[in-house]
Amino acid sequence: MDEIDGGPSRGQVPVWLRWVVGGVLLAAVGVGVWQVVGSTSSPTTSPSASPRPRSSTEPTPVVGLSALTCQRGTTSVNPPGTGVPRAAGLASDGWSGTLQPDVQKDGVYFQKAFLYATPRATLWTKVAVESPSIARMYYVGAADWTGQQTQPRLAIFDVGAGQRAVSFQYCGDHPQGYFGGLISEGPACVVLAVRPQASGAVAKRVRVPIGKPCA
Repeated sequence: MDEIDGGPSRGQVPVWLRWVVGGVLLAAVGVGVWQVVGSTSSPTTSPSASPRPRSSTEPTPVVGLSALTCQRGTTSVNPPGTGVPRAAGLASDGWSGTLQPDVQKDGVYFQKAFLYATPRATLWTKVAVESPSIARMYYVGAADWTGQQTQPRLAIFDVGAGQRAVSFQYCGDHPQGYFGGLISEGPACVVLAVRPQASGAVAKRVRVPIGKPCA
């Protein structure tokens, strides 16, 4: 005859205890799911909503300047040679270009073009990229360029860090120059317009082959 009011036999768990244990497990699972999914009413408590803190050792890119004054240049250089390309009082051996640039990364080319301001330059001279649209000028202060091992990194492969036009100041000292070059997304014949700051001045054009010849 079955026992109705008696306790469980040895090795069996009472029904009421099984219900309690089951309820606790369901509650724990519910809390875990809630923590994973998160509450839509409190998005700020979600870990993904907090921006990743920038490491104090992560270098900050140096953005190219649109104008370089005398204080940004250097006189610790030799004067440009007679065969260096010149235009409107400026000169740069980098304007000779190269068909096989060895400075490139992920399809982006950088053509180093140290720029001299010769005694024939006006107080200010603007150099602008006329074509192609994928090219930019990238010039920075001497302290940033020469201190690149300890200073924030140079963004020579970042077209967005460059400028379409850069103005250079002549300071009366010679030789005098500025550090930088040209950035191109892939091979290009970069056309530069060099315009002195003078009444009625006409821009001189320079074609720089970077990875491809200029027709």
